[in-house]
Amino acid sequence: MRRSIARAVLCLVLAAGAIYLRPGDASAQQDMESMPGMSPTPTPPPAGEAAADVSAMPEMKPAGEPAKKEMSGMPGMESSGGSAKKPMGAMPGMAGETAAGPPRVAEPGVTVLGPHQKWAPPPGDDRSRELLSPAELQEHREPLPPPVRDRIIHSFTLAEILEYRLNSSGPDTFRWDIFGWVGGDKNRLWYKTEGSQQLSGGQSGEGDLQLLYGRLIAPNWDFQIGARAERSLGTGRADARTYAVIGLQGIAPYLFELEPSLFISDRGDVSARITVSFDLLLTQKLVLQPRFEGTAAIQSDEKMGVGEGVNETDLGLRLRYEIRREIAPYIGVSWLRQYGETARFAEREGDTTDSISFVAGLRLWW
Repeated sequence: MRRSIARAVLCLVLAAGAIYLRPGDASAQQDMESMPGMSPTPTPPPAGEAAADVSAMPEMKPAGEPAKKEMSGMPGMESSGGSAKKPMGAMPGMAGETAAGPPRVAEPGVTVLGPHQKWAPPPGDDRSRELLSPAELQEHREPLPPPVRDRIIHSFTLAEILEYRLNSSGPDTFRWDIFGWVGGDKNRLWYKTEGSQQLSGGQSGEGDLQLLYGRLIAPNWDFQIGARAERSLGTGRADARTYAVIGLQGIAPYLFELEPSLFISDRGDVSARITVSFDLLLTQKLVLQPRFEGTAAIQSDEKMGVGEGVNETDLGLRLRYEIRREIAPYIGVSWLRQYGETARFAEREGDTTDSISFVAGLRLWW
């Protein structure tokens, strides 16, 4: 009985509470709306009514005309329509980037350059102003002179052959071959002398002297033109001739030194001479030099002991030791032979026409 009464009372209490709370919600909502700064949330109107209301508001334009005019009037803003589109490369900070390709991504520590950017070296640690005086700085900044166009006068002399010849037949002889030049890199005055003198017997011999103008026509090649005076040496002989000279002197491929010359005498006789030599370095100081010299003539000149055709050849092999580059004693062998009319003229004078010689001499240059 007691339990039934308790249940009935509890049901009545719950029902009264529910009735009390429902009108409280509405009143609470009214109380919140009456608070300062609080306004009810309006129910959104239909789309048609909203568009009409917005277009009716002051300073508002229909949605069919976007606000591009107002945006174009702003500083730094231009119209996005039509063909007047501004390239992205012209925008600040967008240099070198185009919409055609993906943006450049650099690895850490690597600088990626755009197509219109140029690399510039970083500033170095230039301490020249601290270490050099202004005069020294100015001297180093002046351009260097051209390598082969200076006007300094140089000189050079080479005694290629100064030797004593111990001949297998006939008297011993002394022979010399010296040349040199004075001038610049392109224009030079050349001087040459060559000859031989018997040291016993009739003491006959011959010698010549050339003065030439040389012009550089190619690397290591000089064209030479000038005059030559030749004289017979010995007791009771004083024959002489004068020649015009045209020749070349230089270094051929494989380091062969060539010296071909053409002579035209005051009588109109034409002759030629060629000298070829090659230096083979056995060590830094020991040099083996094969050498060939030959002469020929178109006309004979009995007075000077020159016949028509090949006159003579001199083939030698010399081994020199360079104490210094300027001083080199040498020893070797030489084979001298005369031909044709020249040999007959030599036999008439009592000279040998074919001999092998042991040579010893000194090579100098300065």
